[in-house]
Amino acid sequence: MMRRRLFPQIAILAALTLAPALAQSVSLVGSLHTTSGGPISGANIYVTQAKDAAGKAVNGSEVGPVASSGSGQFVFYNLSPGEYRIRIVVSGTTVWQGTAHAPGQLSPIVLH
Repeated sequence: MMRRRLFPQIAILAALTLAPALAQSVSLVGSLHTTSGGPISGANIYVTQAKDAAGKAVNGSEVGPVASSGSGQFVFYNLSPGEYRIRIVVSGTTVWQGTAHAPGQLSPIVLH
């Protein structure tokens, strides 16, 4: 009898404990294209958090690489909200750098 009463309370407590952590996980989505509009696949994308959601500077660790797909798409999951520095590497060379806010969807990045 005691088990049945305790289980729902434990389940509710676990859900309440995990909810704030899940709510603060966001994604950053983007795509890479050539100047003629074709997708760029296999590029390595890295992000580093520069500011938190309140705009305070942070010294985040670099996350990645995430490789762009055959359609040029890339997604970073489980980021904290804020501003990120983005670095795109093709064949070992940094070819583009910029910033973006997470959560967010970047305008297509065109590489020359």
